[in-house]
Amino acid sequence: LEDEVFKDCAALNSVTFGAGLESIGESAFENCVSLTKIELPEGLKILGEDAFSYCDALEEIYLPQSVEEMSMSCIAQTHNFKVYLYEGSYCDEMFNSLRGFDYMEKIYR
Repeated sequence: LEDEVFKDCAALNSVTFGAGLESIGESAFENCVSLTKIELPEGLKILGEDAFSYCDALEEIYLPQSVEEMSMSCIAQTHNFKVYLYEGSYCDEMFNSLRGFDYMEKIYR
C-alpha cells in the first residue's frame, strides 16, 4: 500500500487485506481514529513508519510471522491494545529489544 493512502480517514473502522500484500507504506493508516482491529496477512514483509500511528480506537493487531522490516513508530501514540504475534519472530524480537511498550499486551499465537 502506498504512503498515506488512508491517512486521516476517520470513518474507517475495519480493513481486510488480501493475499499478496508485501508492504504497508509510511502513514498509510495514520490517524484513522475509528480503526479497531487490524489483521495483517502472512506474506507481509514491511511495515512503514507511522503506518498505524494515532489509531486511538485500536484494540488489537495481528502481526504475521513474515514481517522482516518494521519501524517501531508504526504504532506510535496508539495505546492500550493487544498485539498478537509469533514468539521468536522479527516483531517479537523488536518489541523485546526496546523499552516503552508497556501500553500494549503481547499475546503469542
